[in-house]
Amino acid sequence: MKKYNGFIRRVKFLRSPRFIFTIVLSFIFFYSGIKFQQSKNVELKPTVVESTKEIFPECISGLCPNYFQIDAVPTNNSPETAIVIPLAMTQGFGKLVIIGEGGKKLFDSDGLPGIWVEPTGDGNGFIMKYTSAVDEDFNRINYEARFVWKEGGFIKSEEGILEDTQTTRSQAEDLVKSLPEVKKQLKNSKTEWIVEAIDKHDVWTVQVAQVVIRCLENDEACGNLATFNWYDVDKKSGKIICSMFIYDEDGEYTDKLGECK
Repeated sequence: MKKYNGFIRRVKFLRSPRFIFTIVLSFIFFYSGIKFQQSKNVELKPTVVESTKEIFPECISGLCPNYFQIDAVPTNNSPETAIVIPLAMTQGFGKLVIIGEGGKKLFDSDGLPGIWVEPTGDGNGFIMKYTSAVDEDFNRINYEARFVWKEGGFIKSEEGILEDTQTTRSQAEDLVKSLPEVKKQLKNSKTEWIVEAIDKHDVWTVQVAQVVIRCLENDEACGNLATFNWYDVDKKSGKIICSMFIYDEDGEYTDKLGECK
């Protein structure tokens, strides 16, 4: 009888509100402990902010942006970043972007052929150089524009044609053709040769090469070229400033290499 009464009391206790409340409270504490432990094991990942290709562009088909540090805003303590961004594969077509403190864009030139930038030297503004499109003789006009910082932005103060930069493509090619070693190759060889100038901002880089295979589709000197020499012609002075291989006044090879970049 005592065992039966004890069993009855245990059943009543298990069904009592007090016991049920204890069980529920224990479950809450147990569940909260599991969640707390899980929260300690969460890996915190840093927020990644992607830079826009507009301001920090990537290389395009092997042509990469050129970055420069210039003092263009007189009131800023740190220099600005000038970026010459290529936009096409031909004629040096691109644009100039100036970036200030905090990555703020201060200037965007839009697309221009032969674009380049130089500092002013006085810490106010910059000099933007560009060209016209090439004409039928593959010549182009060189321009220069001076920009200054005024009232929170860059304004154009001067612009004009660079009269002292008049060495044309054809003039650079004719100058190279007049060299003794080039004359020998063009005169004595039974094969075809080309003398072609490439625009490299301040210089014409002239290639002298023998045509090994001529393309049949458009009859141009593509395919295989055997290069004889490279020459750099300064646009301002119109003089040859270096060559890949050095020849003497009689056109004989001197077994020396030039220092062209």
